[in-house]
This record gives sequence, C-alpha cells and structure tokens, in this order.
Amino acid sequence: MKKLLMGLVVMTLVMAIAAPANAQSKLHLNIGANVELPLGSFSDGHGVGFGGTVQGEYLFMPQLFGTAKLGYLVWGGKDITEEGHTISTGSYKGVPFLVGGKYFFMPQKANTIQWYGQVEIGLFFGSYTVPAIPGYTIPGFGTVGGTPETSASSTDFVFSPSVGMEYPMSKGSLDASINYFLIASTGSAGSIGLRVGYKFPL
Repeated sequence: MKKLLMGLVVMTLVMAIAAPANAQSKLHLNIGANVELPLGSFSDGHGVGFGGTVQGEYLFMPQLFGTAKLGYLVWGGKDITEEGHTISTGSYKGVPFLVGGKYFFMPQKANTIQWYGQVEIGLFFGSYTVPAIPGYTIPGFGTVGGTPETSASSTDFVFSPSVGMEYPMSKGSLDASINYFLIASTGSAGSIGLRVGYKFPL
C-alpha cells in the first residue's frame, strides 16, 4: 500500500512538472481534509471516516476543469452486540485515485462565491482488518472456537459526484464541497461527506 501511494504521488508530481510552461497558469493544486459519514448497510459495521485528499485541476475551457485526485481515507470500526456477545468490526481504509470534471455554473468573478458541480470515477485501493474473535473456555477441555485476527485488501471501482463552492482569496481560493462516495464493494451503500480545501495556481 505504501509503495502504491508513493508511486501515485511521484506520478502526480511528474505530470505537474512536465506541464508546458505556457499552461502553468491553467494548472492548480487543491489540498483538503475530508469527513465521511457512512450510509445504509455500510454504516452497520463502520463509523465516521476521516482523511485527506490532494487534487490537481487543469483548465480545459472557461468554467471547466479536468481533475485528478489522490488521498487516504479511514472509516473506523464498531462494536456490535448480538445474543449477549460483543464483536468489534475492523476499520476500513485505503487510497482513492479518481479522475473527473469540475464545472462552474457561472463565469468566475473576483471576490464572488463560485458554485460548481463535480463528477469523478476511479479506483479505491482498500484494506480492512477483521479483529480476532475470542473462544470459549470449557472447564476440563480448555479454550475452543474463536478465530485469529485477519486482514485483506481489495481494489474497487469508485463513483463520486459532488457539489461545492469556491471563495477567492489573495493567492488562491477556499474550496468547500459535499460529496457522495460510493465504493463498489459496499453495494448500494456508501458515504456522504464534507471536504474543505485550499486551491492555488502552480
């Protein structure tokens, strides 16, 4: 996972450095923090998610940016009680890598809030831990049952639409958005979240 993350970071930096000199004013970097609230069946075994994302934005035409996003997100586990027994679910974490488009509904103006819609698709390189389940102690027989802690990883398709706003500042802009984050392995469930970031030209 660490090698994959480093590889994606290096690729993003190389793309930024390799951009034509006359296009530098069209290239922006957007760094933000995320809070994700799980919905539906996904919320049954997972708590609130936290993380951060870095997004590159390139202006293709007035009001339309192409985007590429890389980040790290973690949803905590929960304690579930059934028939008098409490089982702890493991955390779900991973690296999203998304590409998409960001469209501003009106031409950009100085010192004015700009509203936009964004649609992204990509992959989520996830991993999760299944905590150990203790066995039962039977006098004269010892401990029976139970399972050790295990972990697994997966690569899933991601779809993420969002709406947001940018407020121009002295050398960049404040970016705040509400997103829906659907990971294929969670079925029809997903999470809805808030991202707050700072965008500046390169």
